[in-house]
This record gives sequence, structure tokens and C-alpha cells, in this order.
Amino acid sequence: MGVSNPVIASMREVSRQQRDVKLKILAKSGEERDEDDLKILLETTNKIDILRKMPLETRIEVCKLLEVVMMPTGSVVFQEGDKGDTFFSILSGSVVVTHKDHSTGRQSVLCHLYSGHSFGELAMQKANTLRMATVTVKQTCHLITLNANEFRRFSLLGKDNQILEKVNRLKSAHVFHCLDEGDVSGLAYVLTVKEAPRNTMLLKQGMENEDIFVIHQGACKVIRKFPIALINRVRHSKKMAAEHPAPPAGLLKTPEHTFFQVARLGPSDCFGELSALRRTKAVASVVTEMKSTLFLVSRVEIMRRIDKTVFELLAKSLDDSEKDRAIIDRHYSSIQWDVQRQELIQDIMTKHN
Repeated sequence: MGVSNPVIASMREVSRQQRDVKLKILAKSGEERDEDDLKILLETTNKIDILRKMPLETRIEVCKLLEVVMMPTGSVVFQEGDKGDTFFSILSGSVVVTHKDHSTGRQSVLCHLYSGHSFGELAMQKANTLRMATVTVKQTCHLITLNANEFRRFSLLGKDNQILEKVNRLKSAHVFHCLDEGDVSGLAYVLTVKEAPRNTMLLKQGMENEDIFVIHQGACKVIRKFPIALINRVRHSKKMAAEHPAPPAGLLKTPEHTFFQVARLGPSDCFGELSALRRTKAVASVVTEMKSTLFLVSRVEIMRRIDKTVFELLAKSLDDSEKDRAIIDRHYSSIQWDVQRQELIQDIMTKHN
């Protein structure tokens, strides 16, 4: 049953009233904003990644510096190549983010951003940063703005141990080796932290995926599903009669398929990068082996913060997954070697006796 029109109208009215309250507060100078005003603005900063992770005392000071600007449809917030000196958060309305392909001269759409989304974060972290995309108002916007220089007066960016820890972890992951520190820092502020208990399936083979996973703490096992018919062909070629391996916890063995653990991942290892960056389906499942903490970086956030050429080079630089037959062949070659090794040991022991 759909939501009735009166209910939708009521929800929109409440949203409009909340927006108007914030606009009145933002129209005041920082000195005029009282404790109640700051509480309302603090609720807003809780939804802005780069601000909500700051200490409360710092956020209160930042809330005194927030301003608002109204921009009509079609307005250009900033252009690619402009100097970045302001951070923006959308209070209402929407924008479109585009990037110019300098080889063709064409503009390509990177993403659309709506109420609650923010952009321009790199200006907060690196002085004299040039904008890497153009942002245009799609639907009349009220934008909350924060001057980068003012932000840095109160910011603990250089002293924030949690952010520094995230930056270092991302830098240690192979997928981000080609990015400079500014790009990695930008991603550290918008990544999602995921706590996963043992035997949690984080990625499922054959499903689409939008995130790159970086293991911060814990360990995961990588599971590949294979057709039994292919396994039988490999075993037949090696003249083996080994049993099919049992599927790991959380994965159901079927009459047509079975499962192999093909890798074990630990801190600084990453997965999901192929499916996320190339927009393909996951080639393996990943299950936590113990309680784990992971950093998730979405494809959209990477596209927003990294030059298109760098993004394409990043996607092309990734190694393709090992082919099914090669994995199965390697698995059974290992089994054959174990059998031969045991036979050799037994033969030596027999001769020695």
C-alpha cells in the first residue's frame, strides 16, 4: 500500500519547517547564535562526515562559523580547475558533479548529490587545492558553507589520531598505492567503518558491489564457487578420486557447485576493488574468520575525489582474478604433492626399518 498524499504533504511540510529554522539560525552571526541554535547546528554536523568525527568542542566552534548561500537552478557552484577554498553541504536542493575529458573535450557526469550530501572536502585538508570537477545546481539549493582557512584554525586534522590511523591503513593497501596523500586523506574522512563478527559474509560471489573493503583488524577468508563438472574434469586429467571439499560455514554446497578457500586476508589487505572499480560482479565470496574491523570506501566517493584519468589508471592497474581452472588445478596439484610426499616418507621409513 502506498503512502497517501496527505502524509507525503505533511512530511514535506515538516522538512520545510526544519530547513527554515536552520536558515534563520545560519542568517545570524556566530556571536548571535545561542546555545539552542548551536544544538540544532550540531545535529546537522552529525550528518557531515568531515565534521562529525571531530571533537565536540571543536564542532561547537565550527558551528559558529557556518554560513548559508542560496543558488538557483543552473548556477555553477565551482568549476574544474578553480582554487578550492570552501566546503559545501547541501541543506536543500540538488547538484550534479561533472568532469571534463580533456582528450575529447566532453563533460561526463560523475554523480548527483542531494540534501545531506557534502562536497569540496579536499579544500579543507590541502591548501591551494584545485577543484577536480565542476558542480552545477540541478535544483535550487541552500548550501551550508565553511571557509577552509577558518576551519583550519579549529581543526585537529593533523592531530586526529583516528583519521591518521585510517590514512595510514589506506596507504598500506595496495589498491591505493598510486594515490597521493591528499587523495588518501580525502577518502579517510568519508570511509565507513564496519564491525563484523565471525562468519559474516561481507561479499558474495556473483553479486554487484560498490565498495572497496580494507581490513583494519581481524582476518577474512576468500571463497570461490566452482562447477563440479569442471572439478571432475581437472581431477580426471590428474587421475584423482579425491572427495569434493566441504563448503565453509555460511555457504551452501549444491549438486552443481562446490567451494574452495583460495586465500586468507589480514590487516591492510583489501578486496572488492575489481567489482567496485570496474563495475563487474564479485568473483568470490569473502567471510570473516574472526571478529573484524573493516574500512569501506565507496566507488562514488573515489570518483568524486580522484581525477578521472587517475581513476581509470587505477581500475586498469588491478590484477585480474585467477581463472577457475587454474585455481582448481593448483589445488589438486597440491593434494597430489601431499600424497606423493607421504608415500616417499613411508617408503623411506620402510627401507630404514
